[in-house]
Amino acid sequence: YYARTASSTFINEWYGGVACEGACETPMGTPIVVTAGATTTNVNFQLASGASISGIVIDGGTGHPIVGDGTSVRVELFTLLGSWHSEATANAAGEYRLDGLTAGSYRLRTSTTGGYIDEQFNNLICLKSCTPAAGTAVVVATGGEATNINFALIAGGRISGSVTAASSTAP
Repeated sequence: YYARTASSTFINEWYGGVACEGACETPMGTPIVVTAGATTTNVNFQLASGASISGIVIDGGTGHPIVGDGTSVRVELFTLLGSWHSEATANAAGEYRLDGLTAGSYRLRTSTTGGYIDEQFNNLICLKSCTPAAGTAVVVATGGEATNINFALIAGGRISGSVTAASSTAP
């Protein structure tokens, strides 16, 4: 068996001290031998405080948080090479926070519903899609905090119309 932690504020790890970042699905670390009918003891962890990245996401036209009307905003975190790491959802005040990070450099982008144009930090517009390895890197130190990593999104245009049968005006 393998064991790992699932903390939102500390740096997660597999048993045996192997750091575990992002999805952390592939078993690593020290295997734990379990005997039927016995309790395996001393499977302990000592976790280090993780770094964090935080900021707000606002409507670039109004300066207000982007909430309501079915709109939600996720801030996605990627490694420098573009691998997905984790994500956070902005709250009603537009605030987001990503915790439990190891020291290093990361890239961020938004993923919204509700007609806003996504972007990567720092103000790189994402039309259709973005390459996660682009954008400005955000650096965090061990146990440190990168604040004011903010996004001001603009509303996109909308298309409306109807589809009818060629032989009539019925939908």
